[in-house]
This record gives sequence, C-alpha cells and structure tokens, in this order.
Amino acid sequence: MRERGIRPVRRGGNGQGLTDAQSALWVELWRVTQLEWIPEHPIRTLQPRGSGYPTNYKVDLAWPDLKIAVECDGPSHSSLTRKAQDQKKQKFLESLGWKVFRFSNQEILENTEACAQAVWSTTSK
Repeated sequence: MRERGIRPVRRGGNGQGLTDAQSALWVELWRVTQLEWIPEHPIRTLQPRGSGYPTNYKVDLAWPDLKIAVECDGPSHSSLTRKAQDQKKQKFLESLGWKVFRFSNQEILENTEACAQAVWSTTSK
C-alpha cells in the first residue's frame, strides 16, 4: 500500500486515527493477503436505540466481503468492564456471520507478521 501512496493517519484509535499497532497490522495484512483492508470499519447492528446494542459497531480492521474483523486491543481493554463489552461485541458480530480476531497492541507490535498470518491462515482455507 505504501507503494501506491496509501498511508493511514496515526493518532490513537477509537475514531482518532490508527494506533501504531493498527497501522502496522493494516500494512502487514495487505502485504500478506493483497487485499485492501478497511480501517475503523462500522458494522450496522440493525438494533433499535435502547436495545442494549449500539446502532453500529466499529472494528479496527475489516475485510467486509469475507466478514473478517480484526480488533487491536490497547491497555484500555484490560478492565473487567471493557472485557465484558468486548465479549458482547464479539458475540454479536459472530451472530451476524463475522469472524473476529483479537490481538493486543503489544502482541501486534512484537510479532506483526505472525498476527497477520494467523488471520490469513484461518480465513484462506
């Protein structure tokens, strides 16, 4: 993607641009799969307001055609409340047919290629 001049904006995740981990995995997924992964992709829940679910869930990286979502979890995902929210989100997305992969930022930054390979080897079968 760099060869084509496509570079993600880096800031801090959650609507603030990509974190370093998201950016690194985004580039590596493209290198491994040759697919243009969509960063910070919203997935409609089709749930009414007040249902206990948002109208959209945003995933850090997505390949919508194959319904693959990748979540890059920073330190804020370590609290019990946040883990419960993440689990609820993942179960809901899986009920819509999405395959959700979850990696910590540290795991991504320490071994970006292995994370990308884990996603692709599971989905390219």
